Amino acid sequence: MKKINITNRLKEQLQEKGKKEEIEMIDNSIKEEELKDILDLDEINSISEDQELVNFLKESTVKLFNIQAKSVVLIGEVLTNVFEKLAKQGSQEGVYEKWLKLNNFNKQTALRYRRRYFVYNQVNIENKNVVLTLPQNIIDIMYEHKEHIKLLNDGVSKKDLINSINNLKIEDKREYSNFIEFDFKNYKNIFFDFDKKIESLKEKEKIELQKHLKKIEEILNKD
Repeated sequence: MKKINITNRLKEQLQEKGKKEEIEMIDNSIKEEELKDILDLDEINSISEDQELVNFLKESTVKLFNIQAKSVVLIGEVLTNVFEKLAKQGSQEGVYEKWLKLNNFNKQTALRYRRRYFVYNQVNIENKNVVLTLPQNIIDIMYEHKEHIKLLNDGVSKKDLINSINNLKIEDKREYSNFIEFDFKNYKNIFFDFDKKIESLKEKEKIELQKHLKKIEEILNKD
């Protein structure tokens, strides 16, 4: 019986996967018209009077953007897999940050990659290119306010999506301007005789209180 060379088989599988991803990248490539609000490709016209060369440079610019955009998603996938695996294993605090440092990533940069990867995975296939062309501040808000992911999947245009998010940012600023007058000292008294107050609660109220306390704990312990 002929032995199977596992190493060679693995190489073949990786090559097949690479070919498949290459075909998918070609089929799903971001087109020039999708980049008009991001790249001013007309500036390339000033580089040369040779129209054939200008067209070639424009095509190459679009190819570069595609490579960079796809790379962001692939990096986000790796970072997400590591983050989730360490979280499931209950790894010692700081392992993820140390691993990031070894790979020349800071925590915030890694978070941005993971957020874009998350949003990219949540949208319909016809909207994936839209996610690749959205600015990071929009991606951050879509991650925090996932109803905007649903809006995109429901067929809202990129322009209307951004307008909706910008309106949300205006509302958030208004809330923040009201919040800065908030005085935490006014709430210190709620922790006076806290145990006795909890004992007097009904079971349903205790469960509800626990949910809110966990949320407060997450906010206070957020890095």
